[in-house]
Amino acid sequence: MHSTFSLLSSLVVCLLLALPTDGYDPLITRDNRKPIVSTEFGRVESVEVYDGSEKEPLNLQFFTLEPSSLLLPLLVEADMVFFVQTGSGRVSWVEKGDITHMDIARGDVYRLRSGSVFYVQSKTTATGEKLRLNALFTRRDYEDTLDEFIGTYANLSDVVLGFDNKVLQASFKISEELIKEIKSRKKPQMIVPAVLKEKTEEDSNWKLGILEALVGGGSHEERSNKKRKPFNVYKKEPDFKNPNGWTLTVTRKDFPPLKGTNVGVFMVNLTKGSMVGPHWNPRATEIAIVTHGQGMVNIVCPSKKSQCPRTSFKVKEGDIFMVPKFHPMSQMSFSNESLSFMGFTTMAKKNHPQFIAGKLSVLNTLDPDIVAEALNLPKSSVQELLSCEVRAEIR
Repeated sequence: MHSTFSLLSSLVVCLLLALPTDGYDPLITRDNRKPIVSTEFGRVESVEVYDGSEKEPLNLQFFTLEPSSLLLPLLVEADMVFFVQTGSGRVSWVEKGDITHMDIARGDVYRLRSGSVFYVQSKTTATGEKLRLNALFTRRDYEDTLDEFIGTYANLSDVVLGFDNKVLQASFKISEELIKEIKSRKKPQMIVPAVLKEKTEEDSNWKLGILEALVGGGSHEERSNKKRKPFNVYKKEPDFKNPNGWTLTVTRKDFPPLKGTNVGVFMVNLTKGSMVGPHWNPRATEIAIVTHGQGMVNIVCPSKKSQCPRTSFKVKEGDIFMVPKFHPMSQMSFSNESLSFMGFTTMAKKNHPQFIAGKLSVLNTLDPDIVAEALNLPKSSVQELLSCEVRAEIR
């Protein structure tokens, strides 16, 4: 068993030594996140990730809300798949004439469609835990001709108050004086306290008018009782589990709201001194976020068109690493600390990870003589290499 692992490790090292030194960088450290907004009530950070399948990068954003804070309404311009890393709260959104309220907690996954208007309120907890959302924005279903005009989201105040005074006065049936007063006010921060100050009757009518215009008129109370449930990863049985850790994936088969996005969600939890065995994804690119601990990631770039400046690197909480499809990889925790990471997969349809070592190794399906020739090894060494009977997902 030990000699098999050593031989495999030597093989991987040999492959790594032969790699070119220029190309995409699979690691984005936490320090490289771009701040979008930062207040005493929360912050939003962003990074762009190229998965190799689109002209435009995918946008990954991190929303952090202090307890009892409010993320003001945003108009989503791209499909948004989010994961609740910590905390709890409520997300509300307007879509197709309905307003929906959904309670969210740690481990929840959901998708908001492009064109929705949403806002988020965090709850106050006994431990003072912050609400953290990791979100991937994807525009895969849009026509190429529209890409240059589409972002991730827009502030509701910019959308509404961008119209001239006469249009707003006619649309909301309010006085020109109130329109001028509203436009003269300072633009609010994106994240504010959830307990808002007392409003005047005119303020309430104005905000209700915006809501009615967005959802198509009618009574707010009549539409506010619609509820949906997210998918919680911690309530799903892992796809694989042993004393060294567990892995799970969430796809459109598990959670129908993901249909149409080509996006899935995955999670890996490694105990101290454990490893996800070398494998690759034939149809999915992985965009991973380290949620706890530290460890090492190894990536092999198998073709001349795919060149990686980093092939072995350390990751810590908050770091992001991206592994394109067909790139063999392995993740390891250190001997003194566990490692957990979650992330998003693109092109997740019918993806079946292919393992290099263990009982499910693709090498086990080939003739040993052919494998010996391919690796330029004696047949006896190949037989030893392939004799491991344990599964290779987590060692």
